Amino acid sequence: MTQWTRRNVLVGGTALTGAALAIGTPSAAHAAVTPPTIHSRAAWNARPPSGTLTINNYRPTVIVVHHMATPNTSDTSLAAAYAMSRSRQNYHMDGRGYSDVGDHFGNSRGGHITEGRAHSLPLLQEGGSRFVLGAHAAGGNTNSIGIENEGLYTDVAPPTAQYNSLVHLCAYICQQYQISPSTSSIIGHRQVTATACPGNVLFGMLPQLRADVATMLGTTPPPTDPQWPTVRQGDTGHNVRSIQYFLNHRGIATSVDGNFGPATAGSVRSFQSANGLGADGVVGPLTWPKLVVTTQQGSTGDATRAVQSQLTRHGYATTVDGNFGPQTATNVRSFQSARGIGVDGQAGPQTWRRFTA
Repeated sequence: MTQWTRRNVLVGGTALTGAALAIGTPSAAHAAVTPPTIHSRAAWNARPPSGTLTINNYRPTVIVVHHMATPNTSDTSLAAAYAMSRSRQNYHMDGRGYSDVGDHFGNSRGGHITEGRAHSLPLLQEGGSRFVLGAHAAGGNTNSIGIENEGLYTDVAPPTAQYNSLVHLCAYICQQYQISPSTSSIIGHRQVTATACPGNVLFGMLPQLRADVATMLGTTPPPTDPQWPTVRQGDTGHNVRSIQYFLNHRGIATSVDGNFGPATAGSVRSFQSANGLGADGVVGPLTWPKLVVTTQQGSTGDATRAVQSQLTRHGYATTVDGNFGPQTATNVRSFQSARGIGVDGQAGPQTWRRFTA
């Protein structure tokens, strides 16, 4: 049996029960990708969750790719995939004390896809507006689907069968949840949490993965997302103000005045040190993704003020009151539509790249 040695995850939870036994037919509006074979929890004899799981009543916008950091076994049978799924669940529940498998789907070295967290498969089959809250990427679970790939891909690439099944699964998820396969929607675990996952080799394959997913979807790959700006001491303006709002949200008291002075630089260095980043006081491509907080209707506080301030900057009249209400959500959707990105009313990394461009 595989011995599990990693994963720093959060516990999520739902009131749904039971396991799906087969893949359903995608909706008529999204029928380009034939559903891959996904083996249900019942097939691999999963244990029931030990606690209540949470169903999010909105679409996920991100797919997080992981490797399991387990031995690169030569046993590529379906039976081995089932055993891997049981081992993964036992590790998460017994070894780590979680209520269930942390990720949504597993992908074995033989290319066998298995359902992970309870309810992941039937909600994917619904195709649209709900998914179970996972526990696979601390800080990024609220808007993402997690895929665990069996093996260790620090120095070697995954087998062809496993890569092909990953492409197929990602394309199906994108189809069902209307996710565009961009650089900010199919990402590696290391882009969310300080970790080596999914390994240097598999991480380096993500651009090809996105392109292959786009091909399977019958679309052209979307334009590359704008790069995060580099903001440093001496700069002024809305991006500085957003940084200051986010620092406050993260618990680092910072004056919100739009001026990147020595105090703001010190706050940035404190944040970077606490998050495993080089503490240079400069907010660039490595710091922005750690600093930005995904907000949506119902969110409150400084992270919401950051959104409202940026909306005002871009010409969307928005009261900066820290309450993410219907008008803020409407303005976010309008901004997203005007920028040609997924319109979901959530201010996540993809939207923030465009706010700060």
